[in-house]
This record gives sequence, structure tokens and C-alpha cells, in this order.
Amino acid sequence: MRGDVKGYAVVPHRGAQQVRHPEVRETIGKSGRNAVPTTTIMAVSHPSSPIKKLRTRSILQSAWDHIYSNGQHSKSPETKQAINDFKRKESANIDRIYRALLKGQYQFQPAKGVLLEKKKRPVVISVVSDRIVQRAQLQVLQGIPSLDPFFRTPNSFGALENCGVPKAISSYLKVIRNGATHFYKSDIQNFFTRIPRPKVLEIIEPIINDRDFLTLLDKSTNTEIDNLSRLGDYKQYFEFNEIGTPQGCCLSPLLGNILLHNFDQKMNKGDIVCLRYLDDFLILGPSGKAVHAAFRKAKKLLAIYGLSAYEDNVNPEKAKSGQILQAFEYLGLDICGEKILPASKARNNILTSIKQMLKESLTTNFAEVHDNSKKDHSLVKTLGRVSKKLQGWGNQYYFCNDDKLWNSMDKQISELIKKHLGEYKIRREKLKKDLPISWKAERRQLGIHLLLDSKKRPPEFNVTK
Repeated sequence: MRGDVKGYAVVPHRGAQQVRHPEVRETIGKSGRNAVPTTTIMAVSHPSSPIKKLRTRSILQSAWDHIYSNGQHSKSPETKQAINDFKRKESANIDRIYRALLKGQYQFQPAKGVLLEKKKRPVVISVVSDRIVQRAQLQVLQGIPSLDPFFRTPNSFGALENCGVPKAISSYLKVIRNGATHFYKSDIQNFFTRIPRPKVLEIIEPIINDRDFLTLLDKSTNTEIDNLSRLGDYKQYFEFNEIGTPQGCCLSPLLGNILLHNFDQKMNKGDIVCLRYLDDFLILGPSGKAVHAAFRKAKKLLAIYGLSAYEDNVNPEKAKSGQILQAFEYLGLDICGEKILPASKARNNILTSIKQMLKESLTTNFAEVHDNSKKDHSLVKTLGRVSKKLQGWGNQYYFCNDDKLWNSMDKQISELIKKHLGEYKIRREKLKKDLPISWKAERRQLGIHLLLDSKKRPPEFNVTK
């Protein structure tokens, strides 16, 4: 039985072809084969309000399961610790969040601001309970049929279900095979720190029609930073008021995609296709003149929201234009016509990572190791880690199509492993010379478990004299 809360569905413009859907109707315009459907909104009802869906243990449990699974792969010891601490009292912690939401008393806590890597990318790390609420909000929003147009934009690929880099590149290949000869690639300057949150909420407010949910959504993306004073000149990137959403929050990409939904529609007209992955976009068209005109149009559309994009003649490291057969980098890939391969930086990084693993193994002195604390540096474990790393990296770039590159990299890696095995043999012989009894150290160096290194028995099991 449907409740009283109103949602929204899509109504076709006059004269447009209708596409039927249980809750949503889209329009397919007549402005060209590459045009993105245009939409307008009308009210329909939903079974229950978004806030009611959020205030359930099942949605909170689902959100927590997702966060826990991701947290196990985190490289941050602090994040893993926080996740495991929450896990120890999982039921009680989820119940605490549920009751606070039910009473309308949930309070978001100050988060930690972190500058990542050399580019000083501002990322916000929220406490676990806040991440659960944010993830639950995302799942509720993704489950509202009348928001489907924002999640099903044909030429948007970032942070959307069943999308991603391979889908974006597949679309790129289809477009150039259909005749596009020129490109203009750019990205939106400081996108997440410039998103006008009130505008996004204004867009979805009539669709959701749930004041309590929208108020909580605004609070969850208006983060207070507890270490703001220690961020020095970079604190400006963490001061969220009406402008900006915290990177690191799962809701930020969603808000960005909602804001740029109209941009996606208007940029895909006639012979122009604009592929967007969050703040990176690639314009494809029949001539240099056409893609440059489309880029000027993009700048005007972004300016409506106080945003801007890098220009190829001003920021060549961020933007580039030219013929399709000119090489360019997009989404961490080197692209030249139909040839797709991992960017040179990614290729260098994987080789550097493998060299580091092999080096760590060789620099471990197993003559001084008396337990299994260095097992990850043994020969067997090291080669296993290298293989796992290569498998993950290769699967990440499975869609790349330069087999000569794979062959060349595999030869390089094989040479590294061959050299490592030679060094291992030398160090094993050194163990024999350095230790009067070396077989234990040799086993640990090789990486075959010693029974002596098994779990230690409690003292009460020791034999008494």
C-alpha cells in the first residue's frame, strides 16, 4: 500500500518517443543520434518515505556490511582499527545509530581532514558510525525509482552502478568507430570542493519531498573538520558551508552526478558526444572546430554552478585537444586512436612495486630471524605476493588491447624474478656458512612453515619435571 509521500517520475515532452517503465518515463529527443534523453518531472507516490527507509536496522546493517568489507582492504592501520573496534560491538553500535535516527537525534561528529600524496588532494575521513549513515542514505537514494534518470545517464560513468572505466572506454571506441575524428579532454577545477550543495538539494527536493531526509542529507555532507587548524594553507579545501562536499564521503559523487545531469544532457547534442567520469570529461566530434565550440559551451554550462574547466592552451597538463590519432591520457590510460593501454605512470608504478617486494625479501637477514615474523619476506611468500599483485593489476586493465605491451612487461618481470632467484641462491649459501646449524633459517628463508613456529601452547600444557 502506497503512503502519502510524493515522489517524482519523468514525463515526455510533446512529440517525443515514450519509453515505458513502472515508475519512470523518459523522452528521446530528435536532436541527433548521439543526443542524451531530455526529461521533465511530475509527482508520483512512493510506498514509504526515504527517512522511514533510512530508519531501519536492515538498511543500516547492509551499509555496515559494505563498509566492513571495504575496510578490510584499507591500507590505513587507523581505518582498519576503527572498523575492527566497531565490529567487536557490532549489534550494539548499529542499534545505537538506529535509535538516534528514530528519535531524530543523530549527530554527525567532526571528521579528520587528510591531504593525499603530492597533489595534496583533500580527503575527509569520517568516524565509522557517520560512514554507515552516509552509506545508508546513498542506498536509500539509489532505491528511489524517480531518481533513476540521474543514475542512468548514458554518457556518465563515474560512481554509478554497472558503469566504470571499461564502460567509458567502450563508449569512446564506439563513438570514434562511428566517425568522430577529434577530441577535447579536460576536467572540472576543484570539483568536489566547489559543488553548490543547496543547488543539488534544490534539484532533488521536489522529487524526494521529505524534509527530514533532506535535512539529514545536508548535515551529512556539511562536515566539520576537527584538525582544521593544523591544515595550514590547505584548510580552505576543508571549510564546507554552502559550497563543497567532502571527498571520501560516498555521497559526494552522487551529489556531483545530480548537479551535472543537466550538463550531460545539453553536452550530448547533434554530432557531439561528451563522456563524463565525475569531474573528467572527454568531448568527441567530427572536427577540431566542433569540439572547441562544444568545450566553450561546457564552460558556460559549468559557470551556471560557479564551476570551471581547464583549457588546453592554459593548462596542457590538465587539458588536451587534437585528432583522435594523437596520443592523450584519460582516466589513467594512454589512448591513441583505438589503442588503449595503462598510463605510463601506472606501468612504472607496478614495476616499482614488484622491485620493492623483491628487495625487501633479499635484505631480510634470516640468520637473525627466530620465528615466522618475517614470513612475508620469504621466497615463497614474496613470489606469491608478486603473482597476486600482477594478477590484480592485470585484471584491472583487462580491457587494454596492446598485447605487445603485455609481452614486453612480462619479459621485464621474468628477468626480475630470474635475477631474484639467483640472489636467493647466493644468500642461502651464505646462511650455511654463517650458521653452524642452518636448516631452520633456510626453511624460513624459503617460506615453508616450521612446526616450531606454530601457535605457542599455554604454559599449563608444558611437561613438568
